[in-house]
Amino acid sequence: PALRLHQGGQWRELAPGAPFELIAGANGDAAGARIAIAASRAGVARLTVALLAAGGAVAAPQDVTRGNGAALAAEGGASAETAAALRGAFLAEVGEARGKWPGQLRLLFHDAGTYAAADKEAPGGPNGSVRFELDRPESKGLKPPVRLAEKARVRAEKALGREVSFADAVVAGAAAAVEATGGPRIDVRCGRLDVAVADPPNRMPPETLDAAQLKAHFASRGYSVRELVALSGAHTLGAKGFGDPTTFSGEYFQYLLRKPWESDPEMGSMIGLPTDRALVSDEETLAEVRRYAADEHAFFGDFAAALTRLADEGAVFAS
Repeated sequence: PALRLHQGGQWRELAPGAPFELIAGANGDAAGARIAIAASRAGVARLTVALLAAGGAVAAPQDVTRGNGAALAAEGGASAETAAALRGAFLAEVGEARGKWPGQLRLLFHDAGTYAAADKEAPGGPNGSVRFELDRPESKGLKPPVRLAEKARVRAEKALGREVSFADAVVAGAAAAVEATGGPRIDVRCGRLDVAVADPPNRMPPETLDAAQLKAHFASRGYSVRELVALSGAHTLGAKGFGDPTTFSGEYFQYLLRKPWESDPEMGSMIGLPTDRALVSDEETLAEVRRYAADEHAFFGDFAAALTRLADEGAVFAS
């Protein structure tokens, strides 16, 4: 059975896994809530709420679904077991080699970054397609993270005695990377279905976008400026010049405010990407950079919420 919603004077029918989202009472000056509803393949309606402050989410989404308790309990229990097995598998595979964590976080952005809701035939999203996209220019350096995710997936399968999707491994690997390097714990939902082909090309934002283009790209997917800046904070991990490459922190934003590329152009050119520097060239994004530079706790909360959204939007979940 499908989930039907009444909107704008007409009924809409949601396909399994298709998200429906509305913002209740949130605008530039007021708090509110982001409410997301999705239908599972068993016809179960999932209701998720993320509290919002002015301009963006401040807490990780919470599943507040009610009804069909047996089906939800079974689905939720399997999801939690898969997430725990994958987390343990990644910790075992990485061990003391902390330099492997940044690639696992980047892998999720490339797998999920292809989502295009308007393309009904090939919407993309967190579906494991990144395995088939490694020859693309934007995927340079992703082969080792893909191999690690596959090893963790196989290890988790053996521990559970059942199949685990590559898409789930990508998401769980990103969450494990954030937590293992000092960032917030992000509880992920599992049960994503894999695709067997690459997603359409040219959907990832180029690294050369200026602030206006960057905001337009994220706005086209429904992300706020705050979510854009929070997700950009993922560059706190990796060899981009923002402090310790294996520590997840708010130091990224402090580096941006110092603008080292201006005081020492030769050395500064080695720090970050053009899209990173664009964040301090625009008043809207600069305000969020300043906020996170002063409040790491706020960054952690907003990042966890935005990454959860990135990991779920466009995913098709089994039931």
